[in-house]
Amino acid sequence: MKPISYFLLSLALTAGVAQAQSYVVKGNGVVLNIDQRGDVYDRGQFILPFQMRYSGGQFYVNKDRQLVTVDESGFYYRHDVHSMEAPKEVQYSGFNFFVEKSGEPWMIDRQGAVYKGEKNKALKKPIKKGGNFVIVEGERRQPPRLFVVTDRGNLIESLVEGLDLATINEVGGNWMVTADGVLYTISRDGFVFSKRDLIRRILAPEARGGNFLVSGGRLMVVADDGVVSERGLIDSYGKIAKTGYNYFVTQDGKLITISATGDVQDRTGSHDFKNVALSTF
Repeated sequence: MKPISYFLLSLALTAGVAQAQSYVVKGNGVVLNIDQRGDVYDRGQFILPFQMRYSGGQFYVNKDRQLVTVDESGFYYRHDVHSMEAPKEVQYSGFNFFVEKSGEPWMIDRQGAVYKGEKNKALKKPIKKGGNFVIVEGERRQPPRLFVVTDRGNLIESLVEGLDLATINEVGGNWMVTADGVLYTISRDGFVFSKRDLIRRILAPEARGGNFLVSGGRLMVVADDGVVSERGLIDSYGKIAKTGYNYFVTQDGKLITISATGDVQDRTGSHDFKNVALSTF
């Protein structure tokens, strides 16, 4: 895979090791970026939802087929549409990737750079798609296959001992749950971990986001390294109105963010989140 050249509107790139970053679009078109620490920034970005062709947790494509990505520090990048034009339509998208109808994957790394992979017909028909992974059909009656997109923009196939991918019922950004309630997490570097011996059986989630879920009335967060922790009753934060990759908005307009390390914080500040037009999950 080769990186695609891009034009940067950001002032700086900050090195790091995490990929929990996303954005929220308010009803007036203002885009607020959320970095890996869960901090919120207004960097003067503006787009109305109807001007988007498609979007994911770390990117969106506007009506002019220009790809805009977000890096781990909450900076955004408008990629040069003359040297790289995004597809008109895609088959599906995740947090840091999207797949064309022909099966060509586009991946985005933690610094907002874009990589385009080779056409792969196996990717055309997903069984389940998460934020940084997709489960597809196997060939000729073979079992399903799991592909993961790492925070470096690499697409890798992952084989997980003891996991029957056909039993996956629920998916999030970096987690998935089997029919018998076993939680699996997917780290930023593509490793898959079973939490069978650490976490009680997961019921059908009452709410789900990219790096968190609510089960049995409790908020469970998944850090970028795959570590899971419980963060108390969801009622202590408020009733969830919308979910994003690393945040949720409550019915009373609070923005609660979940950092790359799993910290939960109220980042409402002076912003009004009662009118959210687009979230990233």
